[in-house]
Amino acid sequence: MTSRDLEAHSIRTLHWQLHTRTGDVLSAWLEHVRQEGPQSVKNIVRDHLVSTVQSLLREKSLSDCCDPHDVSLTAPALRHHVIDSLDWFVCAGDPSECFARIRSCEAPPNLCGRSLKHGEPVYTCRDCGADGTCVLCSECFQRSAHRKHRYKMHTTGGGGFCDCGDEEAWKDGVRCEIHQPAVRELDVESSVPSGMSVRAYGVAEQCMRYAVDVLSWNMNDPLPLDLREDMDDYYVAVLVNDEVHSFDEVIHKMCGVLKCSSVQALQLATEVDRLGRTSVLIGSKSKCEEAKTEIKRGTLKKGRELRVDIIPALLLAHQECAIQLLQWLREIGTQCAVLRNLFCEVALKSPANNAVSGSMLGEVLSMDALLWKDARNACQQLFMRHMLLESTCKKLFSIEFIKLYHELQDQFLHDDHDHAISVTSMSVQVFTTPSIAQMLVVEHDALKCVLDTFISFVEVEEHGHTKKLKLPKLSFHFLDRSQWMLYDLTYLLQHGKGEWTAAQKAKFLDCFRSLLRLLMCLQGVDTSIRQTTLHVPYDLDWEPAIRLQMLLCRVLPLVAQWFSSDAEVLCRCVTLTLEAIEKNRPRRRVKYDSDRIEVFDVSNGPSTIHYPLPRLLASLLVHAGKHDLTLQELLNVNEDPGVGQYLMEEPLRAIVFAAQVNVGQWRRNGYAVLSQVCVSMTHSSNICFCIWTLFIFAQVMIYSLFCRLSLKSMTLHYRAYLSDPLQGVGSHGGMCCCLVAVSKIVNQRMSTRNRPCSQETYKITGSFKGKNFAYACPPV
Repeated sequence: MTSRDLEAHSIRTLHWQLHTRTGDVLSAWLEHVRQEGPQSVKNIVRDHLVSTVQSLLREKSLSDCCDPHDVSLTAPALRHHVIDSLDWFVCAGDPSECFARIRSCEAPPNLCGRSLKHGEPVYTCRDCGADGTCVLCSECFQRSAHRKHRYKMHTTGGGGFCDCGDEEAWKDGVRCEIHQPAVRELDVESSVPSGMSVRAYGVAEQCMRYAVDVLSWNMNDPLPLDLREDMDDYYVAVLVNDEVHSFDEVIHKMCGVLKCSSVQALQLATEVDRLGRTSVLIGSKSKCEEAKTEIKRGTLKKGRELRVDIIPALLLAHQECAIQLLQWLREIGTQCAVLRNLFCEVALKSPANNAVSGSMLGEVLSMDALLWKDARNACQQLFMRHMLLESTCKKLFSIEFIKLYHELQDQFLHDDHDHAISVTSMSVQVFTTPSIAQMLVVEHDALKCVLDTFISFVEVEEHGHTKKLKLPKLSFHFLDRSQWMLYDLTYLLQHGKGEWTAAQKAKFLDCFRSLLRLLMCLQGVDTSIRQTTLHVPYDLDWEPAIRLQMLLCRVLPLVAQWFSSDAEVLCRCVTLTLEAIEKNRPRRRVKYDSDRIEVFDVSNGPSTIHYPLPRLLASLLVHAGKHDLTLQELLNVNEDPGVGQYLMEEPLRAIVFAAQVNVGQWRRNGYAVLSQVCVSMTHSSNICFCIWTLFIFAQVMIYSLFCRLSLKSMTLHYRAYLSDPLQGVGSHGGMCCCLVAVSKIVNQRMSTRNRPCSQETYKITGSFKGKNFAYACPPV
């Protein structure tokens, strides 16, 4: 035997001889550390965990062998035999007295950080909150100034914590009466017992290593040598939760296969839903395999069968112990800041034998998809308590998170657990913190990382000279999960804006090009041709494209606001968008009338409402007034007089298409066309935005026509009008109708341009949505 094996054997023997006398065991451990040095802490902890779990499982199998459904080690048993000993070892004495002494020397926490459970009431202040994600727990809200403000009360989906005390979350009233800053300096270091930091570091490191090993272990591989025991044919059939099968289906199947009562089956189903898995049968491997086959038979639903894993009983016991250790580490982190900082050092330490993952934190984040609900919750709560409450640790956590962002989202897309219990839900904790968001955007290209991750999961196909989305591949499951990436993008756009530099301009323009590639794939998709004779045999799937465009409606205004903050970047973005629109136009022969206006019949041609590129361009143009830029300067109207005409072409088609659908001309195309138009007008204001877009582009077209006619006074009038593109947006519908009418008058006068102009005033009147309007064209 090696010296390591002799040491492990002596420690294991010593522990089990004295396991009923905690004081003697503690004294022996402390003496061993004094003699062998701090490095022996890891060996003590590892051997303690292995030997205790094996002994508890052996006793459990002997005492409860008559029960074929229960092999789990209870939390009280693990707490008494495993965790209590570690508590005493870290503190070198009574933990309650030790932690009480440390807390008396520490200032009260300035940040609440209370973990919020699912369904717990929280409060959001509309006056002081930085955004809608900043919440207060009930206790902090009742003792804060926000209770007299305009606030909103709602229930949380779980996974977050109270933001009381976070200076970046509130404009005013940062802290409640409970979490006021300390008035005096306290000496915390002197209150920590001698050697406690060394022992705590070694215990935390070994507990985390042990938890990562057993929770991520492949069930088909043999256990590590130090975890093996002479229980080779002792297995457990474990039923794993999914989001497909109902309670009734699970209860019915358990009653049929296990021959148990409906009450017992209900208990199993409830435990599966609450914890994510539960053991349903104990015995030999062949017996468990037979039960697995019977349970899976006849449960195929939506492409999924009931999942049953065959796990060695010893591995299952170690996994239950690992979850209890993670919960214990979270609890001791609440005792003092010293222990929290030690845990952060452990989590961010790069292991010498595993350079791929980078750190133990990276390993835990990467294995999230392999875990069940209870284990995921334990890991998330641990990181939330230790790393997200300290600014420095939160910054390091966010860097590791953005490095693994693509991998985590890929796992989440193929997962079936809710977003609230996925590690990807922690993005809201880091992306909504302005200092963290700015650091990630500037130093780690977070915007491009999130956007490229989303684009990489969207499948496209060749469509002539352009690429379009594969709409059948955009399933409900994909959109339901990929939408969280667009939410992450909005968080970064809202909070990650910083100072412009030459390097940042080039970097962000590259990100803007990625966005244009996505919009080009969505431009003009899901077209329909009006049926005039027979009704369509079946309705097409219209939801994927409209859902994706509704999600992008949240992103595009923020993109325009972000990139319009600098005049040079705004001009470049407008140019890139114009190039994308021109590149995406179909290369076909275009018909023109006598006035060189493109002829397109919506009733006979392919029509759609999906035109995100003009929407983005219009969103950029409305910010021209910030830099004293006019629309004709941004769009180079003097060089290309027809730019306004072809820009307003697609929004005008969408408006006409929606109008025809509303009056029933597309009734033979089924509910698909009607539904997408109704959803666009109701939820995303797509048609209203097309009207507003048309209003912007119509101004450009009128100005170009005036220039062509050499109508100087009218040109000057519109040049002054176009210098403030936001003028008249409140009545954009009426103004749009006016401008279109004026364009017709000017077109009619093109044939008589050589005649001397009279002094008459052209007056257009009408109504829009019940409101009368009048517009007078000044004399030339």
